Amino acid sequence: MGWWKDTATALIEPVTVAVKSRGKIKEIRAKAHLRETLSEAEWELIGKKIEGGTWKDEWVTVIFTSPIIMQILGTIFNSPDTVESANNLIQIIPNYGVLLTMVVGAAIARRVKL
Repeated sequence: MGWWKDTATALIEPVTVAVKSRGKIKEIRAKAHLRETLSEAEWELIGKKIEGGTWKDEWVTVIFTSPIIMQILGTIFNSPDTVESANNLIQIIPNYGVLLTMVVGAAIARRVKL
């Protein structure tokens, strides 16, 4: 039963961090409104500091790469049903290859800071 709680916590924690981050950004904007306005670069820097430990971008990457992971694990553990399920999932998603390329490319670009 402990693994279920850990999984639920891992799924809910990024959402709560994002909600708290939005509140902090609103508070900072309210304080900044009293003084001169901040530049776009300063806002991005503040956002990165606040959201430094979140998983929201990585979560999207994990979701979009999960069919590929299912195919690999299904092949390794000789589970044709898993591979077939992953293939069906890929067939259902329109333009999966393009979406996967965009998501993974964005994740890499964000880490490399291109």
